[in-house]
Amino acid sequence: MERLGADTATKLGKAAKEKTDKVSEGDGWREMYRWAFAFSLSSGAKSVELDLAVAMLRLLFSRHNLKPHAERMFEFLESEPSPTRAINRDQWAQLPEFLEEWSQGTAGQTESWPLLFDRFMEWTKGST
Repeated sequence: MERLGADTATKLGKAAKEKTDKVSEGDGWREMYRWAFAFSLSSGAKSVELDLAVAMLRLLFSRHNLKPHAERMFEFLESEPSPTRAINRDQWAQLPEFLEEWSQGTAGQTESWPLLFDRFMEWTKGST
């Protein structure tokens, strides 16, 4: 965050948007996605605070074919009471694959997902 002079989520969002405008959904997007986690960490932190994580993920998924499914996840993450305070590396790394499987109705059939994703699936069943 500090490398781009971004001391707020809004400034970080603007800096990240400049980068996401340059990549597509393919390999460039995946590379940007992996980079964004490390970039979003505060010094010494192992997880990204929830508000910052959701802001960054919204930018990353803004032009991705999984955007509608990602938005549903963000709705869950921002619900009250919040299911979590931060997103760790494992959750961040597995989110695109999880959303892909969830969009096809196959999430939970072949993988063991982070507990947060299991809670999301339960939440979606109760909120439809």
